Amino acid sequence: MRHARSVIRAALPLLALLLSCSRAEAQLLSPGPLSAPHAELQGVRQCTACHQLGQRGVGTARCLSCHQVLSARLREEAGYHATVRDRTCGSCHAEHYGRDFTLVRLDTAAFDHRDTGYALKAAHAEAECSACHTSANVRNDDLRKEKKTRAALDRTFLGLSPSCSGCHATEDPHARQFSGRSCSECHAETRWTEAAAFDHARSNYPLTGAHRTAECSGCHEQRQGVTQYSGVQHSSCATCHADPHRGTQGTQCASCHATSAWRAFGAGFDVSRFNHDRTRFTLAGAHARIDCAACHRTPARNDGAIRIRLQRSDSRFAPIAVADCRSCHLPAHPGARPDHGAGANCSACHDEDAWAPAAFGMREHSVTRFPLDGAHVLLDCRKCHGSPGPGRLEFRRADITCNGCHADASPHGNAYADPGGVTVCARCHVTRSWQPQDMAHETFPLDGAHGQAACASCHTPGRARTPRECESCHAAADPHGGRSAGRTCSACHTTRSFTGAISFDHGTTRYPLEGAHVSVQCRACHVPEPATDDALVLRYSPLSVLCEDCHGS
Repeated sequence: MRHARSVIRAALPLLALLLSCSRAEAQLLSPGPLSAPHAELQGVRQCTACHQLGQRGVGTARCLSCHQVLSARLREEAGYHATVRDRTCGSCHAEHYGRDFTLVRLDTAAFDHRDTGYALKAAHAEAECSACHTSANVRNDDLRKEKKTRAALDRTFLGLSPSCSGCHATEDPHARQFSGRSCSECHAETRWTEAAAFDHARSNYPLTGAHRTAECSGCHEQRQGVTQYSGVQHSSCATCHADPHRGTQGTQCASCHATSAWRAFGAGFDVSRFNHDRTRFTLAGAHARIDCAACHRTPARNDGAIRIRLQRSDSRFAPIAVADCRSCHLPAHPGARPDHGAGANCSACHDEDAWAPAAFGMREHSVTRFPLDGAHVLLDCRKCHGSPGPGRLEFRRADITCNGCHADASPHGNAYADPGGVTVCARCHVTRSWQPQDMAHETFPLDGAHGQAACASCHTPGRARTPRECESCHAAADPHGGRSAGRTCSACHTTRSFTGAISFDHGTTRYPLEGAHVSVQCRACHVPEPATDDALVLRYSPLSVLCEDCHGS
């Protein structure tokens, strides 16, 4: 004890000296200036605010005595610091390196945000740290009091709320329609634009039937750029749906319809109380005898003769169109037009009592593009207006020429087709009879013996367009055996008579006739001689023109 008191007495002068030193002298004992956040603790008199006498470094308890918000987080085992509580504050946050020294040095590339208790997903994982960690997003009031300045709040990573509104309060696309409710009740970070987590069954209007597959925008319209989800009226069907009956059937839609499908009658539908005369389509004839479902369902009738198709308009819940027969009945005559009693004007041929037989007869046919005459009058309609499908006839024919119907039955093929490939049957035939009538034979006028020849003698079956050269028909009867010096038949003969070279001019040969030669008979010089097949032919070429060859010596 006596020794200790002597040591204290010896130290008192030194302590007094230190206390009497100026501020500049005291700074000489400090390892360096403090950073800006701790600048108010600068000076030798403040050392013990962070340091404990006799110990090196700074104890964690001393740091937490000032950083109360962080201390509370550690007690709650929350946040990043709870994962490194085995390390001292000074191991990460060094001090005494000057006013501009940054106490928080974070490697954002290597930092795992899951250690904070808030894992980053989707777009959050791509965002910059500074996009979220700003003074404006600090929601902890105690931290705001502790940091005091905006600059200090901008430097901290504490105080953010994990809720969506903590950062996105000013970005509410619903204009506070869902105040007090968490965004995660409907949305997820991976698909923000879709309300994947929303369950309409938890709302005050659970969806049933076809409502489940309807587009949200069909009921939730936009007002001033904001989609309305809260306060949408749904007390009656008319709130969303236009009345296709225009008030004639009352306002209780559910008495006839169900949400499973607008065209499906509900269990409470009573046919006997429904008066179809109040609609735009009064039932008459066969229409009055068919079941409601024959028209008011898809598919409708199934009788093979008349197929029904329900037409839809541009509105979402369209009434059945009854503008004309085609509103329910598929066209039975493809290509037909409303004119001349066909097409949409079904009543020109049919009535509601029965679809068949049709009332279209000869008088109606006479005003079409193809009036009937001759043998055509006796034909069954289906003979020309073939059936493209069961119970259907095709009345609008693009090709009404003979070739359009009789091309396959033509015995001539394309033998008499014009340069465009069309055979004009009417040049030879008439509708009264298929046999040729009043044939003018304009392309090859018949004269002489040709006028008496039978058609079949030149126009034989299977023969293409008949040639007009003599040899095409008379080659087998050539009496010259091909020895006519390359001349055509018409150079010597005419159609009046084949015998006798009536038109032959000997002056065109190499031996013109002169003197007594003019009156000499042809066969005097051109004598018959055997041909290769032992037949006799008259030689005309070549013959000698020397005198001794005919007159000897």
